[in-house]
Amino acid sequence: MPRVKVPRAVEVSDPPMSLVRIEKPDPGTSVIILDRPERMNSMAFELMTPLHDAFEQVAADNDTTCVILTGTGRGFCSGADTQDTEPPPNIAGLTLTRIATRAMTILADLVPAMQRMPQPVICAINGAAIGGGGLLPSGRNQQRAHGHGARAELPATASHRLLACVRNHALGT
Repeated sequence: MPRVKVPRAVEVSDPPMSLVRIEKPDPGTSVIILDRPERMNSMAFELMTPLHDAFEQVAADNDTTCVILTGTGRGFCSGADTQDTEPPPNIAGLTLTRIATRAMTILADLVPAMQRMPQPVICAINGAAIGGGGLLPSGRNQQRAHGHGARAELPATASHRLLACVRNHALGT
């Protein structure tokens, strides 16, 4: 029986203890991987800040023509991490109000950062995509690839906004 050569993923970036990896399994394709399976890739700052950086890095990669965003383990992204998380970066000396503003700014810029990418982004949803994790695939120029057991749960206002966007896109408005 002839042996089939399977291309190996070439890791582009994997700093020590990084919770976000970028791999290039094929020429032109970058895969951004959320890698905190023990917390179902929840939206903690130690994951979201490197994710934002990964969006910028891949967007600037002229050899990348397609981006896949996925998560490891049994969840794509389980939303806000309310138990096991670090504070937002660069908050020394800030008041509680300014810390909250900084935190919201970091999280609120994730989908726009994806939208600024010149490459199409495919979200390979493997398992739960809840709350903010369910909003990540809602950016423009994206397709959703639901895997076995994939489900999305969005806050009521976000789901209504998402449905309105889908309806408007379908109607061409």
